[in-house]
Amino acid sequence: MCYAVSKDKMTNPYKHSGPPKMLSSVVCYADILGYSRLSKEAIKSGNGLQFLHSLRDALSNAYVRIRTHSKGYSGDSSFVVKVFTDNIVVGYPLHRHGRGDGEWELADILSTFSEFQVGLAVKGFFLRGGIAFGEHY
Repeated sequence: MCYAVSKDKMTNPYKHSGPPKMLSSVVCYADILGYSRLSKEAIKSGNGLQFLHSLRDALSNAYVRIRTHSKGYSGDSSFVVKVFTDNIVVGYPLHRHGRGDGEWELADILSTFSEFQVGLAVKGFFLRGGIAFGEHY
């Protein structure tokens, strides 16, 4: 499974005309706790397809929340989300909302990611991960 915010025809804040460049960003990474074990157990018990459907539904529903939050007031994407298998990476460039110290971006990503986490938890999937500041593309 792979999802990307770019499906909404919004502008990716990391893409510019010309060569790629790194941007100071809040970067969030998470994965589903115990995913490998859960998937192996589901396959072994004959419930692999049910597990896949459950995971897909949980990710799709939770991902809608992130996609909604990513849209800024101008309709451009405030941050970029990449989801692959049980991993999610969110890159949120600084300096897009005023002061440039990352406080606004960190607060926004914490709020957004908490909704994503709750959306998965109610379906039985728990996340682990971290948030860091640094250069990102």
